[in-house]
Amino acid sequence: SEAEEQVFPKLRVVVRDEIVTLGVGREVSAEDRAEYISPEELNALMHSGEEYYLLDARNNYESMVGKFHNAITPNIDNFRDFPTALEQLAELKNKKIVTYCTGGVRCEKASALMKKMGFEDVKQLHGGIVTYGNEFPDDGWEGKCYVFDKRIALDVNSPDKEVIVSTCHHCGQKSARVINCSNVLCNIQMICCEECDAKFSGGCSEECAAKSRYLN
Repeated sequence: SEAEEQVFPKLRVVVRDEIVTLGVGREVSAEDRAEYISPEELNALMHSGEEYYLLDARNNYESMVGKFHNAITPNIDNFRDFPTALEQLAELKNKKIVTYCTGGVRCEKASALMKKMGFEDVKQLHGGIVTYGNEFPDDGWEGKCYVFDKRIALDVNSPDKEVIVSTCHHCGQKSARVINCSNVLCNIQMICCEECDAKFSGGCSEECAAKSRYLN
């Protein structure tokens, strides 16, 4: 996606056993991935009346900012927790499932794992949320798309049709503003409106507000 400034200020190249850490080593290979479903095919499926399930392969802090309508969003903190989350979805093994993630990388491994675990009819969204949003910004997606760069969350819906699905950590008001707790010993990511950000000095609690790096 295009940006008006450099959103990746540092480049670091590392050799890893897994490009995304699923925690299963070489037991699951991306070569065994599920077939792709294009954004056009997924959009048609959404309007077909056919039974299907959308499964979010991302972390909980990503899905809280935005997700597909009626998608299953496992409450996982890391991608390596995904196998455990799948064990709780055993009743869907004979259902049509479409997995999705930000750009499609995690679904290469996630869909391969699902096939190995006995899920019979699995597809993965080709190009992920970003590609789908470029073609169908206002049809099926709700909220913003979390990204791992300094932008944090990207708009998917058109400006006049924006849907906010997340709420402020403090006051519960609708907000899509993502920040890290200003206490470096905490540093959790949270949704925080501008008013509460100022009130708590960027902290996630009164305790963290008192230790905020913004007060130093």
